[in-house]
Amino acid sequence: MLHHVDTRSRVSEWQRRLLSAVAALLAFETLTGLAIYLLPFSVPNQVTVLLHTLIGLGCVLPYAWYQLRHWKVYRERQLTHVKLTGYFSLVAVSALVVSGIVLAWQAMWGRRISYGWDLAHIIGTFAFLASVLPHILSLVYYARRGTADGALELRRAQRRFGRRTLYATLALGAAIAIGSLAYRPVRLVN
Repeated sequence: MLHHVDTRSRVSEWQRRLLSAVAALLAFETLTGLAIYLLPFSVPNQVTVLLHTLIGLGCVLPYAWYQLRHWKVYRERQLTHVKLTGYFSLVAVSALVVSGIVLAWQAMWGRRISYGWDLAHIIGTFAFLASVLPHILSLVYYARRGTADGALELRRAQRRFGRRTLYATLALGAAIAIGSLAYRPVRLVN
């Protein structure tokens, strides 16, 4: 009976809309951050920088709310590699939030952004990926191994989470495409 209750609570956690919203925001921030870092200067990348900054700042409170709740639910559980990678991802996101706020401040009111804070933001991105992917993928893997009705319900909840996260991330990405198409650069006359 305890296993059934535990499965039901895990299914409930995967179905939370706040989880999907925060996951989509983090996926968008990660993908746009990598695009800013790896792609050449262009109008779409300029729009990406703007939306990455605005959505990143808007993501801080929902992430903090979700993470505090998530920690309260799971803090009493045994320390496993899943829990440890979750803590690592929390530290990485904390570094991303601090460095992102500093970079946004510097970009808006400074003469330039500092190399150190930019590097901290980039390292934080890769640390986040290195911790959150094993955190989530191991949970999905363990759910795939189960055969009981509860495991099937858990896998369905994970698939719904994945679809909601993907669709929300794509919708945010569409904003970059729309912004890029709507932008009309100034024509220079030499």
